[in-house]
Amino acid sequence: MHPNPAFAWRDRDEMMGFVGEQAFATLVVEGAGIAYAPLQVEGETIRFHLARRNPLVERLESAHVTASVMGPHAYHSAQWYESEQVPTWLYAVVEVAGIARRLDEAALAQQVLALSDRMERTYMPEDPWTHDKMKPGAFEAMLKAIVGFEFPAETVRGVRKFNQHKDAADIAASIAAQQSAGRDDIATWIGALAP
Repeated sequence: MHPNPAFAWRDRDEMMGFVGEQAFATLVVEGAGIAYAPLQVEGETIRFHLARRNPLVERLESAHVTASVMGPHAYHSAQWYESEQVPTWLYAVVEVAGIARRLDEAALAQQVLALSDRMERTYMPEDPWTHDKMKPGAFEAMLKAIVGFEFPAETVRGVRKFNQHKDAADIAASIAAQQSAGRDDIATWIGALAP
């Protein structure tokens, strides 16, 4: 996390919303390694699943896990400022940490179905996939290939580094440059965080 307090993201509800919206994380399991997984946020709880054959599965129960969730990010050239600056990277990231607990089969099914439902409604709202479209027994067989976990959001911290500490001329130049580079998403973040 960038140490400049100007970039600190302090609103916990906003950060948890960001994690839910991004819905994918690098999971760092203390003393065991990393994995990548889709996430589901339920209030202050993070749920995820991994392939049963993932070596971390056996080490996750009661382990300290950190979900690192990266949002939009982009390079920013020094030439894109009005004043003399150095190049930088603009980004949003949230880390959520807690102690993992294994889900039973019913909770795993609920996690997979809730995550799929949310994504299907986002990307395929006219004809969302549901497990009812699978052959009988196929969904249950699929569940045997994965293992679900959850952890309470004991620690939540984030950074939004989008030049919000620059003066108005550099912010305006940053927005124009990112738009010219085809990064309207980054320009939107810059504009939203500008003082």
